[in-house]
Amino acid sequence: MDQWKNSRVAPSNPSGAARKVHVQGSVTDTVLQLAVTNAKLSMHLAARSRQHDACTQSVAIVPKDHTLSIAMHKAGKEYDELRKTHIVDYGPHILVWKSVIQTIAAMHSTTDSAVSDADFAIISEHGAAITNPLMLVDSVLLPCCHSLCT
Repeated sequence: MDQWKNSRVAPSNPSGAARKVHVQGSVTDTVLQLAVTNAKLSMHLAARSRQHDACTQSVAIVPKDHTLSIAMHKAGKEYDELRKTHIVDYGPHILVWKSVIQTIAAMHSTTDSAVSDADFAIISEHGAAITNPLMLVDSVLLPCCHSLCT
């Protein structure tokens, strides 16, 4: 013990063997756990994104012989003719949307209209507010089905 006084570092243990350090899990276990947690988070966020998309988008399936379907088909053909003679800055879905709004407005005046007065007021306000087709490019997502566009 007298030599401890002269030594700057005390021995680690009396036998002089190196002290064992216990490691909690290996690096691969930590990476695996991180990968599993990341996968769970990705699945959760994907589910939330799909749920959000489902809440914010509405889809209407209209029979082929309905007045709206006929108007949409006609608008698609008009777009094709317009594109042959002019440079068009928007897709066919914009003209299809315009025809839907105009057709609903025309159908509202008939007695068999399924559109309520409150809904018609909203549709009319929307139609009056749009002064340029480019105003609809970022908000109207109306895919054109092959049966309607061909």
